[in-house]
Amino acid sequence: MSRVVAVGEHGDHLDGRELESTVGILMVAGHGATASLLGNSFLAPQRHPEAKDRLRTEPAIAENAGQELLLYDAPVQVTERFPTTGLNIASHKLTKDQLIGLFFGATNRDPERYDRPDELIPDRRGPRQLPFGNAFTIVWVPRSL
Repeated sequence: MSRVVAVGEHGDHLDGRELESTVGILMVAGHGATASLLGNSFLAPQRHPEAKDRLRTEPAIAENAGQELLLYDAPVQVTERFPTTGLNIASHKLTKDQLIGLFFGATNRDPERYDRPDELIPDRRGPRQLPFGNAFTIVWVPRSL
């Protein structure tokens, strides 16, 4: 937070919306996402005994299992963004600064991207998970602030 404040002290500035979104991202990423990730990662194997048994007996799959746990139950399911330029998505024209909703969980459960997306598969291979916004499913949310 001190670095965010320091931006203004060095002659640069964040407007109200930039400051609000920066603080929000820091809170969600630094606290909420971490807490959700840990909780989801402990709960998912409890609900899937076969995956839990594999995690206990096959330590070699542990690294990949971390990616799978992010895929199976992403710690951040939804967020919002404002495009910096106009863009077209499907048949929708979005204007600069129009609020859009990003649904990470929907992308991670896309059967066109993942084989058996609703199963916890600790050694899953293929496309990586998208829990933090590297790519996402966009749903148009026309709404004014």
